[in-house]
Amino acid sequence: MKGGQMMQVRLIVRFYTGEDIFGKPLLKDVTYPIYPYATDDDIKEIGEALAALSAWDLSGTYKVSTMPIS
Repeated sequence: MKGGQMMQVRLIVRFYTGEDIFGKPLLKDVTYPIYPYATDDDIKEIGEALAALSAWDLSGTYKVSTMPIS
């Protein structure tokens, strides 16, 4: 990559925080920077460990990777 640009990887932990007045789920995303070479299994394990510390229920764990194109 040019000029030391590096892929950026984020972990998004999505929590179910309840329902609105219409019964639709209320979700909250919390984003954490992650080491770019962490495996999917590592990231899933980290997400589950963080969720275990929360009062909210885990709705999903997501890995988002971005890379500069110029």
